[in-house]
Amino acid sequence: MKRTQQLALGLFNGAIILLAAHPTCHFVFDCGCSAVWNGGVTTCQLMPGDVSVAAVCPLCATHGLVLLLMFLTVWLSGLAAALCVYSAGRLWLSVSVGVTLSLALLLTCVWGAGLYHGFPEATRVGSLERSVCSGGDVD
Repeated sequence: MKRTQQLALGLFNGAIILLAAHPTCHFVFDCGCSAVWNGGVTTCQLMPGDVSVAAVCPLCATHGLVLLLMFLTVWLSGLAAALCVYSAGRLWLSVSVGVTLSLALLLTCVWGAGLYHGFPEATRVGSLERSVCSGGDVD
């Protein structure tokens, strides 16, 4: 039973990461990427190769192997934290710790991809930061 729960914990954590990747990309870059069931990257308005955009979507422009390594790192980090908590016998706490850590790392990795690709500062996170610093409304 314990192995089955550990396997389910790993699969659940991985599914959450895969389902949250494109909405996280849209949240950070306001690029149009949507959830997998709503089209995923096909709805991205900053798709690489489109000459009409000034800057491409960093997640869509990142090489596939780099994305795979990024998602594996996020998944394994979240899973390791979840399994540490799970070993203490707390299943639901391990689920929440694993998912929370994975989503925080995913947000950080997506934002880092934007920095790497030199994405312009005019992002939702950038406008939120400017709003907080200036005391104004978000763009």
